[in-house]
Amino acid sequence: MFAGIRHPARFLRRGVLQPLIGWLLFGWMAALVPRKRGRVVVIGLAGQFADNSKYFFLRLAEAPPPGVEARYLTDDPAIALALRDAQLPHVVYPSLRGLWYLLRCETVVADASSWVRPMRHQVLWRARKIQLWHGCPLKRIELDDDHGGRAQGLLGLSQRLIGRYPQYDLVLSPSPRFTEIAFRRAFGQCELIEADYPRNVVFRRQDPRFLIGADMTAAEWIEAGRRQELISVFYLPTFRDTGGDAIADGVLDLARLQAFAIEHGYQFLIKRHPVASNDDRPQVGSRIRMYDARADIYPLLPACDVLITDYSSVFFDFLHTRNPIVFFAHDAEKYQQRDRSLYFEYERLVPGPICRSQEEVEGTLLSCARNTGEDRFAQQRAEMLEWAFTRADGEPSDRIALALNPANQAA
Repeated sequence: MFAGIRHPARFLRRGVLQPLIGWLLFGWMAALVPRKRGRVVVIGLAGQFADNSKYFFLRLAEAPPPGVEARYLTDDPAIALALRDAQLPHVVYPSLRGLWYLLRCETVVADASSWVRPMRHQVLWRARKIQLWHGCPLKRIELDDDHGGRAQGLLGLSQRLIGRYPQYDLVLSPSPRFTEIAFRRAFGQCELIEADYPRNVVFRRQDPRFLIGADMTAAEWIEAGRRQELISVFYLPTFRDTGGDAIADGVLDLARLQAFAIEHGYQFLIKRHPVASNDDRPQVGSRIRMYDARADIYPLLPACDVLITDYSSVFFDFLHTRNPIVFFAHDAEKYQQRDRSLYFEYERLVPGPICRSQEEVEGTLLSCARNTGEDRFAQQRAEMLEWAFTRADGEPSDRIALALNPANQAA
């Protein structure tokens, strides 16, 4: 009965009982309360103001389509306070006011699958659903994920109760290439709009509101280092379903990296994935900073001279900077066999050198950093930028926002 379920008691509580209670409490309300035309709620990851949901919402707040009322949903008091101080419309949930707002919403906009929890899908099940997603898929996603997808039996029942794979009305794809490779299979029958991701606006213009939700102490630290003409290197690894990363696995020695940074004029900003543990944030010296894993890194990316990552989709977005990318894939075989299947042959796709050890990373940095050597991957990065993102005139978010206009819906 519980085959493949690691924690049966927690599964029954969170995967069956809680959503079932949600349907009993809110399902009838969602069926009876009329939706208000043009009312929109934007939902990001819990405890964060980041990613495509953030930048789409900021665009809506800046230039709302006629007849559209949009608010950002947050469950975090600090984010609610920051949004209030910035005079940005928001709603706190869970709360009675938040429940009423969701019951009256015509459209929910999200950028991840987790928006359905806790008990949000039940309240919003009759609302129109727009999925912005959170990156160009390198790893297989949603219904096309070999390690996920729709299940049978008790797990399948749980998925249906939670609303794990809802029918979306509209999905954002960054380009025709990703539409065909991933999004049509991952989301089933839905309308697809192709446009650059809202978050990539950080590479086109500046706005003080972009820093809401960022790690400001780290931002100030990076800026201080740039004034000293240090080369800024960001290390942004993704998470592993089986746990670990280069730091946890002992492959990346931070004390050694600190010595390398001092000797060669670097500063390293390290942000681990929010899913990975962020309890241990070692500070090993003046040239390495650990970034808050739940904070938004995108406002800082334009200040990054070299990106180090592994299997994270952030490298696609970073192509907008035209700066070098180093791929630190110390566990590539294990990752693809035990964690996630990939859409592409990794070694042939990535537009940068692949390193398996810290020694290789350090040697590569010395040869590819700005003005220190020949950038032999520059042309490959430029070509990949062209096929990875459809770049329309104006703000990419505007193409999604048009679909929220009640007049356009009627047409």
